[in-house]
Amino acid sequence: MKVIIVGGVAGGASTAARLRRLDENAEIIIFEKGKHISFANCGIPYYCGDVIKDREKLLLLTPAQIDAMFNIEARVEAEVIKINREKKTVTVLDKQSDIEYEETYDKLVLSPGASPLKPNIPGINDERIFTVRNVPDADAIKNYIRKNNVKNAVIVGGGFIGLEMVENLKHLGIKISLVEGATQVLAPVDSEIAAQIHNHLREKDVNLYIFDGVKSFETDRDLTINLYSGKQIKTDLVILAIGVKPESKFAKNRNVGGRVQIHSFVHAGFFSSHDSASENFRISGKARFARGTGIGKGEVYGIELRKGRTYRKGGDEPAKGAERTGSSDPDGSPSGMEGDQRR
Repeated sequence: MKVIIVGGVAGGASTAARLRRLDENAEIIIFEKGKHISFANCGIPYYCGDVIKDREKLLLLTPAQIDAMFNIEARVEAEVIKINREKKTVTVLDKQSDIEYEETYDKLVLSPGASPLKPNIPGINDERIFTVRNVPDADAIKNYIRKNNVKNAVIVGGGFIGLEMVENLKHLGIKISLVEGATQVLAPVDSEIAAQIHNHLREKDVNLYIFDGVKSFETDRDLTINLYSGKQIKTDLVILAIGVKPESKFAKNRNVGGRVQIHSFVHAGFFSSHDSASENFRISGKARFARGTGIGKGEVYGIELRKGRTYRKGGDEPAKGAERTGSSDPDGSPSGMEGDQRR
């Protein structure tokens, strides 16, 4: 059996490792469009804040190491750009040589993860505005702070990543402002808990702009953020942490709709893991992203690949280890619940 895995970080790498433990003879190839596989993405904010000082501690496995340990081939800077399900092939772009080639498969696992949202806001492509997804993003943030003597920073988005960036840039002595469009930070928690977090942030001298959003960025010389409330914030640096969208452009080539449907069915021969997947919310019937624990899903899909499973009947409960930590509609808004359905 030849298995191709698209994406080599949490979901993809754990799927590959689990499958190898179950099948010593399978040919396993990971395609990762970035420069690194299986890096510690949860540590990236702490590397930005110099809490983690050694960059190498973020890099858990290299392609050479995963080959030596598990006999798994990992090709980095290799982007899957097309899937041909009839021929059971993928088209791969080697980003180093700019050459395209085809690779066949018996089973295909899609685990490309998600990319940060960058809405179409005037000025958003300024070089002083950053997102946080991978090690090169962290390198860019650290280099900019060091070279430009950053004194003020604005974090847009008060979710987990946004708050971690607040904590870590504050650790560097930078004056922080936090902009959150909702009525509280950390949307999954109750308002009483969020209120305690708001108080703690203010105690730490963080400027909070709650229930306010970014209307535009002025980027002539100074970087100025215009909020919908009419307020303006001058800053040296902006971190966007407002959510994610599925990293699955290649899926659109096969009419998968930009994401891969799970739980109602899995196409014969291929599986989907982590942030590229969607499912239907059972109450409203609306599609939502099935964001969850990539490592847990990797364990599940490794087992299913070994057993030769190629579908699930509609209505099944999510497999153990694939529980969601949060969900949203395909446009990035909160999951397909309306009114009392949220209860």
